[in-house]
Amino acid sequence: MSLLFTWFTMWALRLVSDVIPTSSSLFSSLNHRKITSSSNVMVVDHHGDGHGDGSSSAAAALTSVSYSPVQNLDLISHDGFLIEGGGDHHHRLQAGLSVEALSRALSHILALLNELPATSKKYEFAVAMADRLLDDNTRDGNVELLHVNSVALSSAFECTVNRLYHILNNAAISHVDQANNRGGPWTLRVIRKLPLGTYISAYMKGGISAVFPHLHSMWQLQKRRSMMNDDGDGGGDEFVGSDQSAEVVGAEKLAQELLWIIHKLRACYAVDEALVQWSLASNLASLSLNANPRVQALLIKISASLLGDIAQAEFKVHTQVQYRLLVLWLPLFCYACSGLRYPVLSSYEKIDVERTMERMIASLSATEQEVVLRNWLQDFAICSSDWPNLRPSYDRWCQCSRQLVA
Repeated sequence: MSLLFTWFTMWALRLVSDVIPTSSSLFSSLNHRKITSSSNVMVVDHHGDGHGDGSSSAAAALTSVSYSPVQNLDLISHDGFLIEGGGDHHHRLQAGLSVEALSRALSHILALLNELPATSKKYEFAVAMADRLLDDNTRDGNVELLHVNSVALSSAFECTVNRLYHILNNAAISHVDQANNRGGPWTLRVIRKLPLGTYISAYMKGGISAVFPHLHSMWQLQKRRSMMNDDGDGGGDEFVGSDQSAEVVGAEKLAQELLWIIHKLRACYAVDEALVQWSLASNLASLSLNANPRVQALLIKISASLLGDIAQAEFKVHTQVQYRLLVLWLPLFCYACSGLRYPVLSSYEKIDVERTMERMIASLSATEQEVVLRNWLQDFAICSSDWPNLRPSYDRWCQCSRQLVA
């Protein structure tokens, strides 16, 4: 009974509080009336030149207060956008806020492109939205709008490179773990799950190979055959399994986005930002040597495209940027092209890339040329690919070194 009485009492108090206004609401209402009346008096006095006791003057004053726009404010702000302006300063302020809003909108769309999977129905919609916004900003050639595009695209390029590195790194780690888990007989796999089982299984594996070398060789042969069968079923891919296939698809999607971003940076004359960031992607370059062939093909296209920009660029590319590009990405050209099942670059494009590399090497110092050409010769001698052939640059460097000695 006490609970029911308390419940009815609370509901009764709530109804009373809803019907009867509180003291705070009364106080605010009185203040509002006081302010309104004082403003009316001021307007009456203004329009009546100090003689505001006439009914016609009061009616005119009330009309002006009720319906006329605010005259004391030069700017009216609504949700961060300036609706009305007064003067050049206000116009510049309005333009600055509009540029910031466009920059935020473009950065938001580019971030969505990274997040959305390529299989999503909304991915093409987001790409079309980004294309339209970027093209509209570059159509008139406005310097501020071009700067908006370059800043947003440079940030998106850096973010995409980092995401691509993490995907390839996770795929490589999972591939190594899978190879280790499926290696050896079931007894060794069980022992690995125990504490310190990795060390114990290594010693047991060494003992088996020493006592039963024939059995160990047969097991290694079976392991190689199983890995080859897995690679053959995957179309030459390095990664096996549904999770790893999804990672490969995600890596391909990000690499395609990098190509698209480079194209858009080229349209707003800011491809030098991509050149600098690509020359600093050492972690991604190291993982690219063992990446999926489809991803390697796209990375070759990206590197070749940026080298083409260096050859056709009207701006001066710093020699350190060219040196880092050659050191990081030249091994990928040597190793990846031989393992691809389809031509990534045409013969004409390969010749252009070789010529660009030769010009880049010629612009470096003698010590930097030695490092680049020594690494190229080591990779070119081991791989089965005949491209890129930088022998003319190597012979030229040797000849210049002989002339310095003489």
